[in-house]
Order: sequence, then structure tokens, then C-alpha cells
Amino acid sequence: MRYDNPVAWVRRVATNLAFSRWRRRRVADRHLRAERAGVVPAIAPDRVALVEALRTLPADQRRAVVLYHLVDLPIAEVADELGVAVGTVKSWLHRGRLALAASLGDAKPEVSQP
Repeated sequence: MRYDNPVAWVRRVATNLAFSRWRRRRVADRHLRAERAGVVPAIAPDRVALVEALRTLPADQRRAVVLYHLVDLPIAEVADELGVAVGTVKSWLHRGRLALAASLGDAKPEVSQP
């Protein structure tokens, strides 16, 4: 196939590609503006304190506390997930709760029996 004016054809294709890119970009920008949240809620200070306190725990205790208290898994499932005995999980939970209570400044830690 031959074109009468190949330079004009190349110019037209380049122009179409540029406009297509510009249109896609404009649509994407409009979509982002529409989806953007107006106000991002602040993180509660107690949540920040809890995360900081959890970071001070050893990794095993932290995983056990998070899986049991935040994910709401039963102790047997926490033990299965971590690949340890149930008694080990209970020990980690006990030590983790005591450390969290001390870190968060609770006078008397609330220790629930699993």
C-alpha cells in the first residue's frame, strides 16, 4: 500500500497519538479528583500509642497478641498459625499483655484467661 503523502500521514498519526494520550491523561486526572477524599481523618492518639507499644514487644509475642486480640482467632488457631504449642501461645499472650500494660501505663493489667 502506498500513501500519496507519507509525511502528512506520519504527522497525522503522531498528532492522533498525542491527542489520545492527552485525552487519557485528562480522563485519569478527572477520575482521581473525583475519587480523592476531601478530608483524611486523623489517627486517634490511643491507636498510635498501641502501635508504638506493640512495636516494643518481641516478634512472637506481638504476633500472638495481634492474632488473638485484633484478628480474634482462638488460641488453638493462633498456635496452629504460628506453628507452636497452645501453652506457648498462652505464655506469649500473658507476657505480651503485661508488657503492653506497663508500656501503656495501666496501673493494673487486665489479663483475661484464654
